[in-house]
Amino acid sequence: MTLDENNRNIASSLTKNALRVIAYEYIGRFAVSVTDAIGLVTGDIRMSTSSSDDDHVLTKRGERRVFIFIAVILFPVLSIIIVGGYGFSIWMLQLIFGPPGTS
Repeated sequence: MTLDENNRNIASSLTKNALRVIAYEYIGRFAVSVTDAIGLVTGDIRMSTSSSDDDHVLTKRGERRVFIFIAVILFPVLSIIIVGGYGFSIWMLQLIFGPPGTS
């Protein structure tokens, strides 16, 4: 491997790592703020002093609480919103264009 190829590989790996860190910081901060706002994992997130990818570590209790929130509250509410929105759009279209089958 030549010096130029080596420099390209180093630059590529640095870019990938930088993007990974930026994405993790953005998503991690958003997830922490959302879960703190709803009070799911308050006190279950430990901050480490290292700057590795393990800055935010959920405990088993915190993971369980987030899973229960997603499975019991978030997904049912989202499914009701999606199905209700679809039904509402069909209803509005029928009000505007008439019921199906009429000419």
